[in-house]
Amino acid sequence: MYLIPHHFSMNPSTTGDSFPLTHANLKTMGAIVQAKSTNTGRVVLGSNQASASSYGISLAAGDSVSISGQIFGWANAEINLKDFHLFASTSGDAVSVLYFARKDDDD
Repeated sequence: MYLIPHHFSMNPSTTGDSFPLTHANLKTMGAIVQAKSTNTGRVVLGSNQASASSYGISLAAGDSVSISGQIFGWANAEINLKDFHLFASTSGDAVSVLYFARKDDDD
């Protein structure tokens, strides 16, 4: 088994609400979420309660965060990227997401 990198961008359609990072069922061992360098405001990554004031990790332009089950001591845990939400304080702000999918050696 080995890991294959994949990526996508997420740009919330409006400000003031949190939106799923993706609607796809993307289970992965880990991901890196980076605020676009062109952002003019902050984006918050968190639960469906992510907002400008709380409930998440606030990222300025160019900031990134790694997310995985391993960070919390669960070495083989997967996370589902659809369970994470994004709040953008400024219209047009977005994030890039790099995640890894498992691939068996015989595929």
